Amino acid sequence: ARSTDILTIASVDRLTIQVSYGGTKISLKTYDVEDFPPFPISVPLDLDSECVVKGDLFIRNLVEVAPYAASEQARPVLTCICLTLGERLRLAGADGFRLGYTEMEYALAGAESGKQKLLPANVAGVLEQVWKLAPLPPAKPAQDIAALAPVPRDLKVGFKGSQAFFFMGSVTVVVHLVDGAFPNYDQLIPKHTHNYLVDPADVRRAIKSTSVVSVDASGITRFTFTEDTLLVAAQAEEKGKVGTQIKLLARARECRRIGLNSRYMLEYFQGKTHPVIMSLGEPDQPITCSSQGTPNVVIMPMFIQWEDDPRFKKVEEPKTDAAVAKASTAPTGDTAQDAGAQAGEEGAADEQPEDGECASGQGGVEDAA
Repeated sequence: ARSTDILTIASVDRLTIQVSYGGTKISLKTYDVEDFPPFPISVPLDLDSECVVKGDLFIRNLVEVAPYAASEQARPVLTCICLTLGERLRLAGADGFRLGYTEMEYALAGAESGKQKLLPANVAGVLEQVWKLAPLPPAKPAQDIAALAPVPRDLKVGFKGSQAFFFMGSVTVVVHLVDGAFPNYDQLIPKHTHNYLVDPADVRRAIKSTSVVSVDASGITRFTFTEDTLLVAAQAEEKGKVGTQIKLLARARECRRIGLNSRYMLEYFQGKTHPVIMSLGEPDQPITCSSQGTPNVVIMPMFIQWEDDPRFKKVEEPKTDAAVAKASTAPTGDTAQDAGAQAGEEGAADEQPEDGECASGQGGVEDAA
């Protein structure tokens, strides 16, 4: 169509419209208007809780947390972004193997502090598009050059019953919340950790260099941290071993090691530019990765059989007579490790682990419910 053509939209019947421009006519089928929600939607004046946030930051956090929500409908609550209300507005998404979370320093006015609101994860993309297209507030007369600088836009967030309201100037988005209880993800985040500072570009290259072997090792990549270096390695019976050693950006105190899903780790490090802190707790606990300006991410470990290394042997304290007597009546075997190994073997889709590796990570986020 030319810019001078007049576009005409006409109703043909209840479910058909005709669009005409220039010499072209197009008939389009429509949906029954009765299926559309009542419009205009009334916005309650007495919200249960509300706050004003920096819109760009809030939308960015929603969009970055959303990929960590589950896509399967087995547990509907895991397909949501969990907003925890209070003095610090918390956002979290989890799929059973990964957890992405962040906090914003905004207190919500109202009596719902500590309550959770479950926002469907796909709403994040909708809000992002509406936020970009929403009309800007009228510009105020500039008194000096500094006043011409872009001013961060505010976004008002409110809740009433089973609905969330996002006020973007003259545009309001109403979202129906999901009913349910989100897992208690706080208990999955290691409290006492050893931190290792890495260059994300170095880690990306190291993970990619091991992919030809890790793909035959159930996707497991081994991360071995020493005081000065990180060894990223993979091994499989048929292809052997491959490893890349990189320097840490800061000297660490302890030696630690962990097996992780290579795809999850590569997805986390993709696009990162700032240094990343990789935090490890006790053996068999998940790893936490954090970087400036992005959500923290917790990734569940994968159980593998490590080769003996004196740097990772635990120093056992001498047992007292009471401890020896108690140990003699305790169940034999490391029950926690045995249970984890059994869960890993079941998650490997009946495949034999490569080189003694166990092919499944813990479904820890789901178990925390």
